[in-house]
Amino acid sequence: MSNHPLVSVVMPVYDAADTVDVAVRSLLSQNYEPLEVLVIDDGSTDTTAAVVASIHDSRIRLLRRDHQGLVKTLNYGCAQTRGKYIARLDADDVAHERRISTQVDYLQEHSDVGLLGTWARIVSAEGEEGTFEPPVSDSALRRYLLWDNPFVHSSVMFRRVAFQEAGTYPEGLAEEYRLWIRMAQSWKLAVLSAPLVTHRIHRVSYTRRQRRAASLGGRFRAQWEAAQTLGPWHQAIPALGVTAGAYLLALLGGQPEATLRGLVRRMSHRARRFREG
Repeated sequence: MSNHPLVSVVMPVYDAADTVDVAVRSLLSQNYEPLEVLVIDDGSTDTTAAVVASIHDSRIRLLRRDHQGLVKTLNYGCAQTRGKYIARLDADDVAHERRISTQVDYLQEHSDVGLLGTWARIVSAEGEEGTFEPPVSDSALRRYLLWDNPFVHSSVMFRRVAFQEAGTYPEGLAEEYRLWIRMAQSWKLAVLSAPLVTHRIHRVSYTRRQRRAASLGGRFRAQWEAAQTLGPWHQAIPALGVTAGAYLLALLGGQPEATLRGLVRRMSHRARRFREG
């Protein structure tokens, strides 16, 4: 694989001593050699940095800095990459051994695709398992973006040039959702129909710490951006309405998950139809 391009994997970490070893080793076990793993320690207060430092492999670059939050850490990490392609993996997720090679092969064959995800195996904190299977085609993913984020963050690989053109991760919530929307303005999107990552949902993750109302506010902002830039804007009206309603309910102290469970289930069924397009 000496002629294959370098891939840079960006992994921001914060107090992830219990999981980071498995995540990093899943990358070192890839059947793809031109690889660098950038682990950016965002001011951890536990032994995260020591755990990473104990893994002796020249492909690992451990970068340490004061705690500045996820978005700044992501942008800092991406700015340090040297690869043609940038991939993501969180410190509590695991990559299948064929993940990097499969994504590189696809991007090498599809020069118009700037952002590539995969299906993902989902494991909850309670041990429940499932598979997230978003649509795979560009047209279907664009329609999905009007409703929600179809990419598991730990599954994505994107071209460095696409990232630079999009202006890096935007500040604020739903940062990756909004970045995908901006990439979609200049590049095609795709998803591989194979679960090449395991995404673990832990109560200590960045997203679980966010207040529900703030998270919904970030989603509304991303949906509005998608409506304006990807369109047609009128197709986003139902999604904007649902998110606005959940946001107001959360502000009032309600439980949007319980109240909107049935509606979300119907939306999920609707999302499956995107694959047909």
